[in-house]
Amino acid sequence: MLGFATLLIMLNPRLRNWANMNAKTEEDGTVVIVRPRFFILAFSEWLVIFINLAAQTLLLIAYL
Repeated sequence: MLGFATLLIMLNPRLRNWANMNAKTEEDGTVVIVRPRFFILAFSEWLVIFINLAAQTLLLIAYL
C-alpha cells in the first residue's frame, strides 16, 4: 500500500514542469525569477520521506 502511494507520487503529472519558475517585474523594470510558493518537487520528496518513515516504523513494529 505504501509502495503504491509512492508510485502515485512519482507519476504525478505536475512533476513534469517542476523546473518552471515565475517571472516577476519589479517597479524599476527589472525582471526577477522566483520559484513558486508551493514547490511540487520538494513537497513530493517530503511525502516520499514520510512514507518511507511510516514503512520502516511498521516493519519495526511487525518484528517486535
